[in-house]
Amino acid sequence: GVVLFNTWATNYAMSWDIVLTTYFGIIEDKKEETAAPAVVETEKYATLEELREAEKELALEVAAEGMVLLKNDNSALPLAKGSKVSVFGQTAQMWMTKEKDTVFLEVLQNAGFEINGVLRKLYKQSKHTKWGTGANLGNGGIPGTWAVDEVPQSEYTDAVKQTYADYSDAAIIVLTRGGSEGGDLPRDMERFNGNAGEGYLQLTQNEKDLLAAVHEAGFKKTIVIMHSTNAMDMSDILDAAYGVDAVLWVSGTGEDGVEQVGKLLAGDINPSGRTVNTFAYNNFSAPAMQNFGDFRFTKDGKVIDAVTTTVGGTYSYNVYSEGIYVGYRYYETRYEDAVMGTGNAGDYNWSTTVAFPFGYGDSYTTFEYSDFNVTESADAFNVTLKVTNTGSTYSGKETVQLYFQSPYTDYDKANGIEKASAELCGFAKTDILAPGASETVNITVDKSELRTYDANNAKTYIVDAGDYYFTAATDAHNAVNNILAAKGYTMENGMDAAGNAAMTFKYAQGTLDTKTYAVTANGTAIVNQFDNADLNPAELKLMQTTRWVQDVRGRNLLIFVGQYEIDWALDKNPGLM
Repeated sequence: GVVLFNTWATNYAMSWDIVLTTYFGIIEDKKEETAAPAVVETEKYATLEELREAEKELALEVAAEGMVLLKNDNSALPLAKGSKVSVFGQTAQMWMTKEKDTVFLEVLQNAGFEINGVLRKLYKQSKHTKWGTGANLGNGGIPGTWAVDEVPQSEYTDAVKQTYADYSDAAIIVLTRGGSEGGDLPRDMERFNGNAGEGYLQLTQNEKDLLAAVHEAGFKKTIVIMHSTNAMDMSDILDAAYGVDAVLWVSGTGEDGVEQVGKLLAGDINPSGRTVNTFAYNNFSAPAMQNFGDFRFTKDGKVIDAVTTTVGGTYSYNVYSEGIYVGYRYYETRYEDAVMGTGNAGDYNWSTTVAFPFGYGDSYTTFEYSDFNVTESADAFNVTLKVTNTGSTYSGKETVQLYFQSPYTDYDKANGIEKASAELCGFAKTDILAPGASETVNITVDKSELRTYDANNAKTYIVDAGDYYFTAATDAHNAVNNILAAKGYTMENGMDAAGNAAMTFKYAQGTLDTKTYAVTANGTAIVNQFDNADLNPAELKLMQTTRWVQDVRGRNLLIFVGQYEIDWALDKNPGLM
């Protein structure tokens, strides 16, 4: 089956329903159709209602298979039906993408849980109504409010707290963060009534106070639902002092997918989603964060006011200088270099830096991989392995991921070619497997996946000479450990877990290949197109200072701090003002 990592793509498309419908078209009612019969007959949906129902079914499927169980200590989830629960967090009643503000609580009731009504009334009557997303997101980059307006503990009366004992089977805490294109997330929340130096994806003091109060109240279980399209900082959520038992990441659910959250909590759905980013204890541990912020273009030393422009939005910019070392390519490559004693990894502890790696996701059952086999054909690698549900209670699906590692050669170093320790190159999801059942998974990887672009010497795609490793893994970190094991490394070398060399395959490329992927399918040569381009033209005058940091392998990254003068641009394009 198709692996559904999270709910973003479908729900995003659905949010643009009018635009997509205008472009692609649908037939709303055959009885009113006047077009040629051949056009009518090729339409999949006869009416708008049929299309809407199909959209809903797809949204439910994506939500069910995209939710990610990050933590589940002592099998805290699923909750028994009939459990009496207290639902905390202002945003529990302000679910993203839903007009009906109590939908999440109704979802929990539909799943068979009894809800603390007094606590529900507290949030319903609260004046705290902002929930961490800009007021004008997606509208040309106009900055939003970004306030995270959680109810402070001072507003929880003794009468409210006294109800906790009657609904103590579980505390469910909802933490919400919005954010998408058109609105870069703030790295400093001071101007949004937050603390100086705290980023938007960190918990506010009121949220930390909420976790502490819930823990002190003595609930039997504490469940955190991170309702966010971005990877939040995990340091506070996973702080042992708060005693959180389970953490579920739920991205955007669309109008209908929220129904599936209650079913997952009740065990009617077994989670099989996987993280699409690295969840770090502190997002600022990534070098890429040095270039992240609210940087604005200036004119005559002053920030250009977006209100005076005719194009809308703000004159903001980001400088990208990290190369490939973003996300898991940074965290996992530095880990491997630290274990192998190569590169410039420095004093690096992956386990205290990364909370959950790329591709990670827990389940209510357990799975085992075996019989890993790779066969080579003329233009592909064909991978098979057996997946077995080794649990005794729950049926479920397993998401199998295939990674490869390219050799990092002297040629690469001499020509500025970067290579990550692991690259996702294929994935598949099993059918629902009952306890004890197995399925053979097949994944095909095109040989073109092994190519890399050499911009400085060959100036086209190449395949390096050396050893390439393939591995089937549960996540990116597991993949690197498998490859390290295949190379002969062990936990004595600093690995945080023993890898499984039996789940790897080594492919040897005898010579450097600069020809095979140097042309397109129709024979057009693939070559550099912008050799004459200057990324820093003389007209762009850096107004303030620059500084340097080192990337994972010791090369210098230029970090820009300050503003650019853009008089040159305004002279050439007066319509911008």
